[in-house]
Amino acid sequence: MLSLSANEAGELPDDLTEFAEEYDFSNASFVAGLNELYAENNSSYSVHIPLPNDLELPYAFGEEGGKSAVATSSASSVSLQPNPFYETLNLSLSTDEDYERVRVVFHDILGRTIADRNFGAITRVEIDGSAFPSGVLIYSVFVDGELIDTGRIVKAD
Repeated sequence: MLSLSANEAGELPDDLTEFAEEYDFSNASFVAGLNELYAENNSSYSVHIPLPNDLELPYAFGEEGGKSAVATSSASSVSLQPNPFYETLNLSLSTDEDYERVRVVFHDILGRTIADRNFGAITRVEIDGSAFPSGVLIYSVFVDGELIDTGRIVKAD
């Protein structure tokens, strides 16, 4: 855990960019502690974490809200529950079209691929997420290679 305190003038720095290189800002516990420290001091902070140049982000990464507006040729419905989850989550899929393969890809908030799972023509499946890192994850669901949904889900400690 980061051990930060107010500086000699009694103020916390507003920009923690230099700490982003040294500490794991993708760790939910770290960020929660940092938020608590700044809240106790009635202050806020900003961090700029540069992404690697070769990083490919998911289709709707950074779009507003938890879901993207993914255009599909058929009416489809995807649900990942519970949210937040601890160890397992359930994927439910409903679509008007026949399909042979479902693929679900999970990324961490920095865009790194956490898991890439392939299934047959399922309508419901339980996914083991116990090894996923805690925090916000981005998921993308593909049916026969076509992206039909993307959104955010939270892995709790």
